[in-house]
Amino acid sequence: MNNFIDANALRAEVDLVELLRKLGHQPVGKSKGQLKYHSPVWTGDSTPSFLVNPETGEWYDFGLPGGGDLLTFAKSYWPLLSFYQRLQKIREVYDLPMHKLKYAEPREREPRPRKAERVPSFELIAVKALGNNPILEEYLKERCVWEAAQGRLSEVYYRMKADEQRPARNCFGVGWLNEFREWEVRTAAGWKSFLGANKGLSVFPGSPAHLVVFEGIMDYLSWSALHPDQQPTAMVLNGAGLIELAIKAAAGFEFKSCFFDHDDTGREITARFLKVYPEAVDGAAAYLGFNDFNEMHMAQPKPQLPWQSPDIYRDATEGFKR
Repeated sequence: MNNFIDANALRAEVDLVELLRKLGHQPVGKSKGQLKYHSPVWTGDSTPSFLVNPETGEWYDFGLPGGGDLLTFAKSYWPLLSFYQRLQKIREVYDLPMHKLKYAEPREREPRPRKAERVPSFELIAVKALGNNPILEEYLKERCVWEAAQGRLSEVYYRMKADEQRPARNCFGVGWLNEFREWEVRTAAGWKSFLGANKGLSVFPGSPAHLVVFEGIMDYLSWSALHPDQQPTAMVLNGAGLIELAIKAAAGFEFKSCFFDHDDTGREITARFLKVYPEAVDGAAAYLGFNDFNEMHMAQPKPQLPWQSPDIYRDATEGFKR
């Protein structure tokens, strides 16, 4: 007999949704059976990025990125505590008596069903150079980055596999590789995702002494369009939750500039970047009055775009033909 908490017993007793409620975090929406939260494990989450499956007790945070079960949540929520201290913290917050948690004996309560996958699965069909798909071309022209995207983005065609909520379907978007050689994707409809298991930074090589850091790909392309003669190394976060990785990766550069959004999340990650690198330039002054670099770039006078034919979508789907 001892007074140590059995981790498996704790998993069986604690409901993650109820634990979040006791910690002061309430869901702000629901999507395909999963509850959506503003992230409880990092600050400045203006768009809910934290999902919980109430049936399985699993969670995933697109801002980190990462996820897992009750114990991995505790590790992310209380990173400075030891493993046992986290178990004790869960017990205290949940107000569980010790006699329910001391033994690893079989329990009467049936375990929750668990799913192996928490996010949609994708199958890559083809990767092509820009210029084959008129929908994606118009999308990049509307964002005023068509020329800057040449050689940096590709057309990515993929199939979203069937799941319990929807059948399989073909998709396409503009894509670029992250540090794990997996595709970050943006569709013309504004949908954002990545094809693979590992979300990461994207680095576009240039000067080994000068680094420019952007929150999103469109901001980087907008900056490139306005500075065609400059060739620094460029880093795109692909998600504000990767700011700590970006801070570590920036260490070897003599000159650093960051260009983050004029919103709560953007100012938060700017402050974190400048705290480590006070000599770095906060480039957000270049687009005062706009949320981000691309919004400012799009507001500049530009030629009127051509009228869009109803046949354009039909023509674009030619990319699926093998």
